[in-house]
Amino acid sequence: MVGKNTLAYFDQSSDDEAFREITSVFRHDFVQYAGMIQSWTHLIEAVVLAAPDQDFSSPHNARVFRRQVAELNQKTEQFLHQARRHLHTERDPDHPAVENWQQFQADFIAYAHPRIQFIERLTQQVIAAPDFETIVERTLGASVPDDTVKGLLLRPFSRLREVLDTRTFDRRIGDVLRSSGSH
Repeated sequence: MVGKNTLAYFDQSSDDEAFREITSVFRHDFVQYAGMIQSWTHLIEAVVLAAPDQDFSSPHNARVFRRQVAELNQKTEQFLHQARRHLHTERDPDHPAVENWQQFQADFIAYAHPRIQFIERLTQQVIAAPDFETIVERTLGASVPDDTVKGLLLRPFSRLREVLDTRTFDRRIGDVLRSSGSH
């Protein structure tokens, strides 16, 4: 489904320009929020790997937690790397640009949505681990005095869901167009 703001932009611009700008906003937003998740998972892995064994609740929990965090970071990096390839598309000049956009958006959502859910589940498991509070929040929490590491780690997932929601993204296109003075 293509929203009214997106349709209006296609109606008011050349096909190539509209397609290029809308896909650019989509890519930017997706990479921004997925990159936030990747940054946090990388930082958390560094903190957990650097933590002395005696800081963990038990040697077993230390091994399990380190393995969970490493898997989360690896899966997040892998997803972002693969998603970037899916984010690049060329407009098929034999079809209207709005159809190209609609197909690209639908294909990317179908690709990304289950993978985001998987990464979010892994993230929830890491957050639920007994040593998350003591190792991660205690170490990194001082750098975010008005928030929590858990909150900063989870918030980009809701932003990614908004990017993948066609209605919300259409509102975003409307905001971008209004703020840029375009159209």
